[in-house]
Parts: sequence; C-alpha cells; structure tokens
Amino acid sequence: MKKILIVEDEEEAREVIVFIVNSKIKATIYESANGQDAIEKIKEIKDFDLVICDYRMPELNGDVVYKYIKDNKLNIPYVLCSADSPTTIEAFKDEKIFGFIIKPFISKGISDIICTLFNDKTIEVPEYVPLSSSLFKSIPIYPSDLYIKLSDSKYVKVFNKGSTYDEEELKRYKTRGVEHLYVKGDQSEVLFDEIQTLLQDILKRKQMTSAKKVKTIFEIVHSIADSYGFKEEVLELVQKTITETIDLVREESLLQKYIQEILQDEDSYLSIHSSLIPLISCSLASKMEFKSKNTAHKLTLAAFMHDITIKNDELTKIKTMVELEKVKTKFSKEELDRYKRHPVEAGNLLRNMKNIPPDVDRIVLEHHELPNGTGFPRKLDYRRIGPLSTIFILSHLVADELYWKKSKIDLVKFIDEELAEFHEGQFIDISAKLKTIELF
Repeated sequence: MKKILIVEDEEEAREVIVFIVNSKIKATIYESANGQDAIEKIKEIKDFDLVICDYRMPELNGDVVYKYIKDNKLNIPYVLCSADSPTTIEAFKDEKIFGFIIKPFISKGISDIICTLFNDKTIEVPEYVPLSSSLFKSIPIYPSDLYIKLSDSKYVKVFNKGSTYDEEELKRYKTRGVEHLYVKGDQSEVLFDEIQTLLQDILKRKQMTSAKKVKTIFEIVHSIADSYGFKEEVLELVQKTITETIDLVREESLLQKYIQEILQDEDSYLSIHSSLIPLISCSLASKMEFKSKNTAHKLTLAAFMHDITIKNDELTKIKTMVELEKVKTKFSKEELDRYKRHPVEAGNLLRNMKNIPPDVDRIVLEHHELPNGTGFPRKLDYRRIGPLSTIFILSHLVADELYWKKSKIDLVKFIDEELAEFHEGQFIDISAKLKTIELF
C-alpha cells in the first residue's frame, strides 16, 4: 500500500487534505503538524511514495523538509501545498519539485497530482468528514444524515436526511462546544453537489433582494472554503454574484436601502463587512474616472476574497498592527502569523487563478496598507499604493464604521476627523468624492 505524508500545521486544513487524498487512492496516510516532525517521520520511514507539504509552519518551514529529502538523495516526490507560489520562495526558485497545489483550491490540485503520480486510484474515504455548521443554515433540506463528534471514535446522528434546518437545536449544540457537524465520508460529495445547487438557486430567486443574495452567497462561499478549501467550481458562481452586486449600485437612490438591509441582519462581522465594501467602493469608483463595469468587477471580487484565508472571525475585525498588538493574547501564534500574512496569501491565490482580471491581486495585497507607510504587509506609503487599492482601503474603513454604528454616520465628519491621516496624495481627491455619497 502507498505511503503518503501530509505536512500541514493547521488541523482543519490537514483533515481536508487527508480526506481528498483518501478519496482518490487507497493509501496509508501519515500526518505532521510542522517541518521538524515531518523530517523525523521521513527519517523513520524512508520509503514514502509522496510528501504533500505546506510552506509556512512552526518548527521548520516546508523548504527545509524538501532540502532534507534532496540532501539525503531520497526518491520521494515532493509537492508544495501553499498559498505561496514556489516562484516567490527563494529556496524553490531553482528547484524542480514534483508539483505545486495552490491554496485554498486544493481539491482539484491534489486530484491531479494523485492521477499523475499513481495508476491505482481505488476510492477510499474517511468514515466522517467535518463541515462548518454555519453552512447548513442556508440548505433547505439536508441531503444526508448529519452527526456531532463526541470522541475520536464516537459520532451521534443529530439530523436525519431530509430534515430541515433547526436553529434552536443547532444553538444548543454550539453552547456545548460543538463547532462542526459531520457527514459520512461516502456522502460528502453528495453534500457538496447540494451546496453548488443551492448557490445557483439563490442567484435565481426573485423573492430575494440582490443585497440578500450577495450576502448569503458570500457566507456560503466562505463556509465552503473553511470546509473543503476554495474549490474552483465555486468561482463561476462568485462571478455571477459579482454581476448582482454591480447592478446594486447602478441607481444611487437605492444604495441607502441596500446598506440598511444588510445592516439589519445580525450576521457575522465578516459577512456584513464584506457585503458593504463592494457597495461603497463601486459607488465611489463610479463618481471618479473608474466608471467601467470592469472596475466594479475588480473591486467586488477583491471584497469577496480579501479575507478568504482567515478562519477566525474575530481576527477579521482588526485593521492595523497596533490593534493586533493590543489583543494578541487572545489568539494562538498560528492565528497571529496567518493574520499577518493573509494579504499576501490571498493575493498569491488570486494571482495563480485563471480568468481573474488584473489589479484584483494588488487590491487584496494592499488592503491593509496606510498612506503614512505604517500599514502591512509591505509598509507602502500613499505614493506606492494603487488607485483602486486606495478606493478599497477607504471603503473598507467606512464599511467598518457602518458596521459598528449600525446607524447613519456623518461621513464628512468621519473622514475629516477619524481619517485625518489619510489626507495625502490621491487619498485627498478620493476622500472628497466619498464625502458626496449618501450611504444611509
């Protein structure tokens, strides 16, 4: 039987990778949460048939694992599974690794690697697969039984196939510390097909307002990314949702209505925040020289994707390194590291995707930069921040203010007083245009 080593520091991501590999080939799977442990396992078991390895990890990065395999002349195919492209990592620039899988689009990437490397593709799935419980809020009828996990070996069925969403029941489980529901492994693809059908159905619903469609699909897309990785099949539906969003801002008289509608829901910060940004940014762009539908498409796609690699909703509320420093004790080292690099990871993800318009990766990469050069990840000042990034940054801040106030804000006062440090370069002209928009 084939022996495959999965090296990934994030437990949920590691579980997803294990699930996908098991669904493609009968193999013995070994797991490591860091580079040091991976090297120890390779020392012990020298005949691995494949190593799938993350790059950024505690206790040695993925390039050190690769170097150990190479230096010891071990004939083990090494596949980098990361949001960082090997072309951007110094240690891999001149190396010929077996393959590269871009996160979070791991499903197709792993499937392709397995099919290329091995001939025997006997399907074998794990007994249970974890899924984000928030995803099930939007599924009208469950296509399979759902379980909660009591221990590593004990799962209890809590929802029957064909039953409907019960919010009170789910709340009771959450108060007991249940973060995930589980589906049996052989039913996971059935569930994913149902999710895709749901997304398509949402786009067709005439009784649902466009603002509600945008926010609902955003929530589902992020839940899929948490549970499966961001599958490429979902991207087409995201693009259709973007068309809905662009239509929202064609009539400025309706903008206030849609913003109020979004703010009325008591959903997660990320959901509301990321639904407000495209409305504000597209409206702002239309008041400037960036009036094309293509520009609106870029800004909306950036809003959908800018925090796609962050799994902790509380971290998405943080805007600067100063804010992060004040609350860093609330988060693990891994969460803090992921937050610090999330603009780069999401930007790399977009850069490696097909059919993504130019500038979107740059907007995402720069969305935490500040005009005085104290932002992150590259500490750019106003002279080096792109014009669309400038629009996005200001819209990002206004969306935050609307979220926290949940009521009308004095936009002129907010820009003049709270955003005084943004009165530099092109931020000045864009801020002036922003003052003229009636948001609430």
